[in-house]
Amino acid sequence: MSSQPPYDPYNPYNPVPPTQPASYEYATPAAPYQPPTTYPPASPYNMPNPVLYGQPGPYGYPAMPINDVGAGQAVAGLVLGIVSLVVWLIPLLGLIVSVLGIVFAALGRRSFSRKGMATAGLILSIIGILLAVGFWILSFILVEQAFHP
Repeated sequence: MSSQPPYDPYNPYNPVPPTQPASYEYATPAAPYQPPTTYPPASPYNMPNPVLYGQPGPYGYPAMPINDVGAGQAVAGLVLGIVSLVVWLIPLLGLIVSVLGIVFAALGRRSFSRKGMATAGLILSIIGILLAVGFWILSFILVEQAFHP
C-alpha cells in the first residue's frame, strides 16, 4: 500500500494524476495550485501598515483599524461644532455647547483616521464660541444703552 491518498480530480493539491486515463466524467486540473508565497501579494500600492491594521478582511476588503483612539471624540467634536453654529443665540447653551465642542475636538485630534473631522469640529466650535461671546457683549451694550440713554 502506498502512503498517498487516492487521487481526487477536484483537489488542486494532488501531486500526480492517476495512471489510467481519465474518464469522461472527470476533468484533470491543468496544473497543481501554487499558493502565493506572501499575503497580500507584494505590490507598492497594497502595503497596509502592520501597526494600525489587523489581518486582511475576507474577499480582499481592507481590515478595519485596530485601535483608533479618539475617533468617537472627533465625531462628537464635529457634531457639537455644527450645533454650536445654530445655538449661539441661546445665551448660556451656546457657550456650553461650544466649549464642549472644543474639548471633544481637541481630544479627537489623537485619531489617525478622523483628524480632519476633529479639526473641522474645532474650527466650528471656536467660531461658535466667538459668536456666543460677541452676542453677549452686544446684548450688554444694547441693554446698557437702553437703560442709560
